[in-house]
Amino acid sequence: MNVAQLKRFCASFPGAISRLWVPPSNVLAYSVGSKTFAYFKTSEPERWRFSVRVTSEQFVWLTDVPA
Repeated sequence: MNVAQLKRFCASFPGAISRLWVPPSNVLAYSVGSKTFAYFKTSEPERWRFSVRVTSEQFVWLTDVPA
């Protein structure tokens, strides 16, 4: 999945909106209502780095690697 496809996916959720947070944040954020769920960094050196909001339990499940 490339950046354009990922942005379309985020925008496809019912009620999803995007907003650009200007400097110093430089982040494109997607939210539904008051809940922000996805972030894209829009400036170098991390341009288009993608982050999602998850619970603490989901974070451990997604990132826990043996050894």
